[in-house]
Amino acid sequence: MRKLFFVVAIGLTMLGVTAIFALASPIQPPHAQPIALHFQPIPDSNQLARATISPTSTLPILVALDQTSPSGGQTSENAKPSWSLSWTEPISAAISRIAVGNTVADGLPRIVALGADKTTLSIWKWDGSAFTQEATVNGGSHADQYVVGNFTPNKPAEIVVPGRYFYWNGKKYTGFTDNDLTSITGLARFSDGTENFFYFDGSSTPATFSIDLKSGKNWLTYGRMMSQPLPTGSDYRLLITHGSPEMLQNFAPVQMAQAGVLGYIDPKNDGNLYGFGGWMSTEGPNAGNFLVVTDASMFGPMGMNPSAPIYWRSPKLDGKLLDIAPCLDPKDGKTKGFLVLLATGANGDSRTVQFYKLD
Repeated sequence: MRKLFFVVAIGLTMLGVTAIFALASPIQPPHAQPIALHFQPIPDSNQLARATISPTSTLPILVALDQTSPSGGQTSENAKPSWSLSWTEPISAAISRIAVGNTVADGLPRIVALGADKTTLSIWKWDGSAFTQEATVNGGSHADQYVVGNFTPNKPAEIVVPGRYFYWNGKKYTGFTDNDLTSITGLARFSDGTENFFYFDGSSTPATFSIDLKSGKNWLTYGRMMSQPLPTGSDYRLLITHGSPEMLQNFAPVQMAQAGVLGYIDPKNDGNLYGFGGWMSTEGPNAGNFLVVTDASMFGPMGMNPSAPIYWRSPKLDGKLLDIAPCLDPKDGKTKGFLVLLATGANGDSRTVQFYKLD
């Protein structure tokens, strides 16, 4: 298994991948200091906040609205995807991270959450009135690096942790262990529906992996080679990575790196890729936490593309942003959107999940 890991890691270095997978520069990113984010009021919810970010941190950011038709709707030339808040629900205060997948194959996605002990993964189901816990699994010492996805074709979504793999066997969650893979950074979904998970150390090209249950306990196998995420004509439908703010600020503005999650999404499955993440700022009139969707060129090896626009932002979030999960609505299993985990309450010791549906 170690041989497989090293072969993949070495072989993939021949592939040039930029954006969040671009080679990290040894030079300190130019945006080491927070940039003041100034949003112009949006007079209509159908209009998009389209921000361009100055490379000079002391300058305010120019924000303009996309051109709209006389009726207030977006013209076809300038129309960009947008999202709106669908619902807000409380959830266990012990949760620190979330992922979503149809782990039971009953049409209703589950929230798979990391517990406060950083080893327990709990599975939550919407029962019609609240999210209730229906199972837990022991993720071990690397549980905070878990991913949830359909890594095996025609099977329910699986939970993968470095060294461990869990799936629903029709009665309970069970799985295998494998000690060779010690780190997971994120998940990639390709245009044909294939899903892989990957490891990215911040400086090398990512190594990708998949699941092969035919091999029993030797379940870890090669994934697909990853290419550069392109704004149009992309082979990706979703890329999501979790990492430390220190690592992520090599590829994105400090305000986006603070949330510890960045990604790309093709929300309408039409080959148009956008960046997404949190925006966390403590300065200026727009201090707070936001969910933002940006031009795909926002992420780069030197921190960001200064001219990349922010196409959409949420209202100011009612708490500290802890995680983002692009997914189908855990309440209906049909609606596309983002599930957001927030630390709420006077001391941030409560947890809330919000779902922003694709308009």
